Formats: sequence, structure tokens, C-alpha cells
Amino acid sequence: MAQTYKKISVVVPNYNYSHKLEKRIKTIINQTYPIHELIILDDASTDNSVMTIEKIKKRLKEKKIEVKIVVNKKNSGNVFKQWQKGFGLATGDYVWIAEADDLATESFLENVMQGFNDEEVILSYSKTKMVNEKGRISIKRTISQKILQTKNSHWKTNYINDGKKEIKEVLCIYNTIPNVSAVVFKKIKKVDYSKLLEEAQRFNVAGDWYFYCHLLLHGKIAYFKKALNLQCIHKKSVTNTTKKEAYLNEVIKMHEIISNIVQLNKKSKDAMDAQEKYLKSRFHL
Repeated sequence: MAQTYKKISVVVPNYNYSHKLEKRIKTIINQTYPIHELIILDDASTDNSVMTIEKIKKRLKEKKIEVKIVVNKKNSGNVFKQWQKGFGLATGDYVWIAEADDLATESFLENVMQGFNDEEVILSYSKTKMVNEKGRISIKRTISQKILQTKNSHWKTNYINDGKKEIKEVLCIYNTIPNVSAVVFKKIKKVDYSKLLEEAQRFNVAGDWYFYCHLLLHGKIAYFKKALNLQCIHKKSVTNTTKKEAYLNEVIKMHEIISNIVQLNKKSKDAMDAQEKYLKSRFHL
């Protein structure tokens, strides 16, 4: 009996990653779990990205892979606008935002999609491994492993958790999903994805955190402990160039928002306060 595959729309937001696009797209079309469509969004790149994208589309046409290309005439100024556009264009029931400068193992989708065997799962993701611009392991410890050093066993095994419980236990403190490329989202009727992503545009950095938390009010989260997503760390990444005070303010704002959407116990509130104090100390604010 032939296997039935779920329809996955892969959205690739790109800005000036012409030199990475070929390799990135290869890690998408070579997935052991087939994709429904590929949507490439170029945010007014100033390099050869558009030319590279057109070459990729022509080549994929021969492989009968549906490719949509949208090129902005003017840079959007906010990555979450591109996410919003991607969700609007996606015709699949699941969306994978695969950022242009990241990579994935060929079994990424095959593993992560297993989370949706539970019909209540709305967000499924894998551990992320950090690599440098040459694709080599940049940080030996993943984000999850760093968290485990705090003696939190939350990410030691694969799991499925109630969304609100996940927020109360870990996501209330900081964004424990380090990279959107590690995530596949399920589209459900009761969630207005466009509205949520429009609201996320109030943030420069924490918009993804805002999006995850509000989605998880409506379903469960699935996690896979194997590092199937490879995040490229740049010397001038957003987290390195954003002003420290602005970053801290976004964390504080998110703590306020989360406190209003879920009921937190004293332990969680204390952990949030401790995180703010830690950042103030680290940033010398």
C-alpha cells in the first residue's frame, strides 16, 4: 500500500544569499519526505539572488516540482512580513519556513512530520546544530544542550507536550526554539496566521517567540532530540548587531505578553525575573 504524504509548503525567505541558495534548495528537494510546493521569497536582494532563483526554478521544472517566486521591489524591513507573505501563498496544510542561509539533513521532514501523527500537534520541531559559514560545526553544544546544563531535562528525549504547558514550563522564560528552520507548522482554521504575523512585526527579534507562543494556545508541540536542522551563524547576525537595550526591552515585553495569555506559577515568574536580571548584568545595563 502506497504511503500517503501530507502536503507541505516550503517557504524560503531570501535576502542577499545568492551564494547559499543552490545548497539550501538542494537540502529541501532531497528530503526523504516529498514536498508539495516550493515558495521562494526574495526581499529586494542587491546581489545575484534573483538570477540564481530563476536558474533554480528552470531546473526544478524539469523535475516537476511546483515553484513560486515572489520578488519584492523594495525591502520589507522586517522578516516577519516575509513569513506572513509565505503563509498567505502556501496551499499546503503544513508550512516549513526554511531560511535561505540554513541547511537540513535529508531526513528532517521524515522525522519532524511524525509529530503530526497526533492530530492535536500544531508545531513540530527538531534540535538545531550551529554551523559556521563553511558548514562546519561552529558551536559544539547546541542550544538545547546549553539549556540542559541548567539541569533541566526537558529536551533529553523526543516528546509531545500540551502547548500551554510548554509555554508555562519553558517558553515563558525565553525563546527555546532557536531557529524557525527547525520548525514545521500545521495550518488550522481557528488560527489567523496572517494576523498573528502582522502582530509579530512589532518586534525586530522576538517576533518568532510571539508567534510560537500564540500558536501553542491552540494545540500541542512535538520535539525531536536529533539535530536535523543546521543553523548558519554569521559574524554579523541579527542577535550580534541588535542593540542590547532594545533586545532586553523585547524580552521584557514578551514576558508581559506571556503573563497575560497564560496563568504562571511563582516558579515560572521567578525564572522570568531571573532571566531579565541575567541579561541586564550581561549587557551591563
